[in-house]
Amino acid sequence: MGAWRDGIRRSPDAERPGGGDGGGSGGGFETTQGGVPAAGPLSPRRAGSVTLRQGPRDDGTGSPLDPANQSLADALRIMLRLVQAAMIGLAALYVLSGFQTVREGYQGIRLLFGRVNARDLDPGFRWSAPYPLGELVKVDRGSRAISIDRDFWVYVPEGTPDPSPDKLSPTSSLKPDQGGSGSVLLRDGNVAHTRWRVGYHRDNVSAFARNVTPESEEAIVRAAAKRGIVQASASVTIEQLLTQASDEGGTVSARARAVAQAALDRMESGLVIDQFTLQEKIPPLWVRADFRKADTALADAKKAQEEAAGFRNERLNQVAGDAAERLVGLIDAYEVAMARGDEGAKDATLAEIDGVLSGEGAEGASGAVAAPGTPTGAGRSALVSGEVTQVLSEARRYRSEIVRRRQGDLTRFAAKLEQFRANPLVMVQSEWGDAVRTFMGRDSVQVMLLPAGADTVQLLLNADPDVAREMDKARKQRQTDDANRRREEEFKRDQYKTETGINEIPS
Repeated sequence: MGAWRDGIRRSPDAERPGGGDGGGSGGGFETTQGGVPAAGPLSPRRAGSVTLRQGPRDDGTGSPLDPANQSLADALRIMLRLVQAAMIGLAALYVLSGFQTVREGYQGIRLLFGRVNARDLDPGFRWSAPYPLGELVKVDRGSRAISIDRDFWVYVPEGTPDPSPDKLSPTSSLKPDQGGSGSVLLRDGNVAHTRWRVGYHRDNVSAFARNVTPESEEAIVRAAAKRGIVQASASVTIEQLLTQASDEGGTVSARARAVAQAALDRMESGLVIDQFTLQEKIPPLWVRADFRKADTALADAKKAQEEAAGFRNERLNQVAGDAAERLVGLIDAYEVAMARGDEGAKDATLAEIDGVLSGEGAEGASGAVAAPGTPTGAGRSALVSGEVTQVLSEARRYRSEIVRRRQGDLTRFAAKLEQFRANPLVMVQSEWGDAVRTFMGRDSVQVMLLPAGADTVQLLLNADPDVAREMDKARKQRQTDDANRRREEEFKRDQYKTETGINEIPS
């Protein structure tokens, strides 16, 4: 409307009754500008019924157009309030949009104006300045895995129904351009094919977010793993590689993991390798059959060694029980002392052997090694069991029997000596009568009684066949018993003898 406001004012003549414009002279329009009549001569005219002017009315009630202006102003005011409320709501929503949730298995990084404001935020409800002022970066720390199954593996043509090495045709070529075949070079100049699996996770989320992009993460881990595989394989021979366990516990796997982790640490990737597994390893297909034969021979040899070790342990346990290992060590020390001619060490070792056999656990000066796991000192004595205890028991019983027999002979001889000294003639007659009775009691002696007063005796020299047969049978049985007894006594004497010879064991 501008600074000027137009007003309409009726003239006094127009307000009077009959003061209309009848006759054309009853009134007219008076134009004013700011309440000042326009300059110039006025032509005769009738009084106007209304007058247009600018400015407020004389009674101070304002212009008749003010209600419309007021409505428009109120509408604009309300609109302004609504816009302000909407802006405040949007600002609140913008601030509240900074609240985000860090899930389990994730860690957060709070950025403000592109700089790290807080790092390693644990899972939970977190706030960060909204974008573009700030950002809450959430990094997944879960485990990931990649497979390296083509870079160092045999060439498998496209469309092969069974890609296992047993089904592939052997070839003497190791060209790396055969569609992706590869191999590792070993310390002894041989080559082999391997397949690996690498497991890792994001440990330092700040370093990961700063230096690694998710798109390049797998390529970085793969390059570091291949570097570790090449270096680790170059440190072993093909025999050592093929005998590695197909897991992460082998020497090659452990070294490859260390090299790969060192490469990741140098670039501050924040990645940590959890698992580095050698899944499969084979020699070149062209010579695989020969290696299989060698592996079979090694397996047979190992089996034979295990069986021999098992038989040895079983035999030692049967012979001496828990004390077997210690006795073997003492016997070796005794032989060494004999070879050196060290009588003191030999006697001490022999005394210690006797102590072990007797269960006393004597500690000798020879320093013999006790059984594995046996403590030193008084606790070194291990219980002797098995055949040794049986032999020792029989030896003690045999010794007691011999001693008892000889003591009985000695007692009997002493008693006869006393009788002889007291009455020699009676003693001789008594011994003579015993000898005659012993002689006459033999099966080979036949006694014939003759009646008194007989002058003529006729003897038939041909013996009775039945009697002769029984006598011969008894004689042979007696000879057999005597031979068995002598053989048993000889065996016992040989069994309890100590062999003093030195047996040299080849190294």
